Amino acid sequence: MDENKLAEVDSVVGAFMMVRTAALRQVGLLDELFWMYGEDLDWAKRIKDAGWQVIYNPSVTVLHVKRASSKQNPRAQREFYRAMPLFYYKHYRDQTPFWLHWLILAGLALRGGRALWPDLRDYRSRKL
Repeated sequence: MDENKLAEVDSVVGAFMMVRTAALRQVGLLDELFWMYGEDLDWAKRIKDAGWQVIYNPSVTVLHVKRASSKQNPRAQREFYRAMPLFYYKHYRDQTPFWLHWLILAGLALRGGRALWPDLRDYRSRKL
């Protein structure tokens, strides 16, 4: 993608988003199940699924220091990995083939570490 051109995208960084009031009323607020990461991806997906567009506008400049508030916070680091299976279960689990589902879980478990394993079991039993 040319970073200098206006484009429709799947999501934008949640540090700065402008959302139409009508879209907000239709899809609701950010999902509080996401503590710190992933809520922007979830919101953008719900907005797109409702028929709206998510647009990247290169004329808007925002300074965002990635992970500046969280790199020294152990909970924030855990939540970064916890958001991945939460997003997966919420949006893709029901349409994922059995074999691929287990590959995804294995990848998430390896990447997120042992602290993530209870969440992987918990999401399996809940309808998100």
